[in-house]
Amino acid sequence: MTVVYPTEALATRVVFPPWVYFDFATLPDVHHISHANNHCLLRIGTLRSVAMADAVADYEFRDLEEPRLPVHSVAEATPTKRQHYLDGLRGLAALLVYFYHHIGWHYGPEDDIFKGFGVRGPAYIAQLPFLRVFFTGGHAAVAVFFVLSGYVLSIGPLKLIKEGQITRCYTSLNSSAIRRPFRLFVPTAGVSLIFALALHLPFGLAPTLAFPQPLPNVFAELARWITEFIWLLNPLLSHRTQGRWFLYDPPAYTMAMELTGSLFIFVLLACSASIPTRWRMVSLIAIWLLCLFTYRWVLTGFVGGMVLALNELEGFDEILLVKRVSGQTKNVIYHVFFVTGWYLLCAPGAHDHPEYLLEAPGWGLLGQLIPSNYMADEYFRFWDNFGAFFLLYSLLRISWLQTLFTRRPLRYLGRVSLSLYLIHAPLMYTVGDRIYRLFGRVFQTEITTWFDNKVPIQDFGIHGLSSRWLICQALILPITLALAEVGTILLDLPSIRVGRWVVEMLHIGS
Repeated sequence: MTVVYPTEALATRVVFPPWVYFDFATLPDVHHISHANNHCLLRIGTLRSVAMADAVADYEFRDLEEPRLPVHSVAEATPTKRQHYLDGLRGLAALLVYFYHHIGWHYGPEDDIFKGFGVRGPAYIAQLPFLRVFFTGGHAAVAVFFVLSGYVLSIGPLKLIKEGQITRCYTSLNSSAIRRPFRLFVPTAGVSLIFALALHLPFGLAPTLAFPQPLPNVFAELARWITEFIWLLNPLLSHRTQGRWFLYDPPAYTMAMELTGSLFIFVLLACSASIPTRWRMVSLIAIWLLCLFTYRWVLTGFVGGMVLALNELEGFDEILLVKRVSGQTKNVIYHVFFVTGWYLLCAPGAHDHPEYLLEAPGWGLLGQLIPSNYMADEYFRFWDNFGAFFLLYSLLRISWLQTLFTRRPLRYLGRVSLSLYLIHAPLMYTVGDRIYRLFGRVFQTEITTWFDNKVPIQDFGIHGLSSRWLICQALILPITLALAEVGTILLDLPSIRVGRWVVEMLHIGS
């Protein structure tokens, strides 16, 4: 185990983070001290810490759900490149969800932009394959979230299994299972509670909303919020369009799905720890297909991510290709996966309207291949899973794509992605709606406000990038990102510390 600290710090004394503790009774000696590259490396015989146990579980591919923790036990003191480009992918996905909802708010949820190219209405550039995901790719982004979560949650335990450290793998899984609900629901609770309280601000500051309808007083509102949040916490209930939305933050329905998928992955990891590697991969593929064709699209995404993690460690794809094709041909194959995944993530999607996909150019045959149990509602989830799987696989293999996703703007979006995802809808209902109204776009006609049509702007230009939309976004997006930064600092990062503190209190890994 290697702990990295600057030489200057060791010249005086080493101050360890409060959540790291040593059991000196189990530290027989310090095996080695050396200086290199202005760092001092202490190789310590035995180190006991819950946080360290998780770091040991994955010291190369750290838990990307918690990318901003101090470095405890990695060979370098900066995040890995892999962490950076996967954070970038997560950030882009969160931004796509933001655009998807704001497109629906500005142009209307039944606008032709959500249909396939030229289907039953005018044809727009934003409906074209490869482009539409940047306008109406919210459902595609959710699929990317789930596949990415399956990957980052399983890569560490799978690495431990590969190294034969089964006991330590179980310890890490126990810790992760306890920390995961705090990671998901502490920020969700904070954002939704603030929104609930904002509905009853004094001095006329409370926003006028058509949804959700405020209750007569703040105490009734708090009681309703508690009831709603308890419902959201239950992973056994339906938290999606076929069920009902979380009243105070509808996009938060995926938090319950994230918890369900995460626990499913942890169980699979624990049950497959003693299975030979090849049979583990065969079993995972079988489970992936079972989930896919039984409309368990959430679990399909998570298991797909786990398949990619196992392939990353064992190199099954390299074994299949290395003796058959040249390096250049492999690179072509990786790019085919990338283009195919990108295309599939552009599936036209609108609830209860499969004709939007079936009648779209380039989608007729693919639409007919969708199982019937998907067609009743969220038919687009079928190809979204394939698209997200192919996209992540190609990202793990294509160097220029990795470089693209390590660009600073995307990495920043990855840093605030959870808060951006949770904050954007309540903010859209309030601040965003007032800005749209100010410039002449009144979406909820059942209510009126002081802002309505005060500075009306003619809406012209490319549908999806029209003048009023761009002007409104020039104001709304910076406000949203600023509050996402605040949410990251006040809610997101503390949720990580709370989860780790609970694990320490339970002495997991002791």
